[in-house]
Amino acid sequence: MHSGKSSTTLSGSCRWVAMTALCCLLCVQVVKALGSPRIINRVKQVQGKLGQSLVIPCQAVPGFPDDFTIIYWLVNSTFIKTTYPSKRIQENQEKIYTVGGKTVLQRDLKFNWTKKKDFNSNFTCVVMNPSGMDKMQVTIVPPQSLRRHKSS
Repeated sequence: MHSGKSSTTLSGSCRWVAMTALCCLLCVQVVKALGSPRIINRVKQVQGKLGQSLVIPCQAVPGFPDDFTIIYWLVNSTFIKTTYPSKRIQENQEKIYTVGGKTVLQRDLKFNWTKKKDFNSNFTCVVMNPSGMDKMQVTIVPPQSLRRHKSS
């Protein structure tokens, strides 16, 4: 009689584990169906002039409800606010808009003025949601370097 109770409890536990596993599997399938975010305005280099302001846009299709998608910038793998507490370089507010029936997220990186060290830094836009992530690495080059690169 005692062994009958424990097998009923075990059976109930097994059903709970099976239902939980099934729910997790369904959640994974829904997340995959919604899709990973994708950056749509890919650039590798942006022309910048010493001492002048500069804006680098980053636009992405979230692939998931935009409430679950984040977009942000890094400099040399560090958050912008950490590296530039003076706010010489900062992220603009995130914008959400629709183009051709698709939601687009945009977050610009704004330089109040550029310094020589900016030409040796890697700026990375990252967009992520529960389904995945995408990133775009951008370097700033002086006007002459961009022209030389294009002609070769």
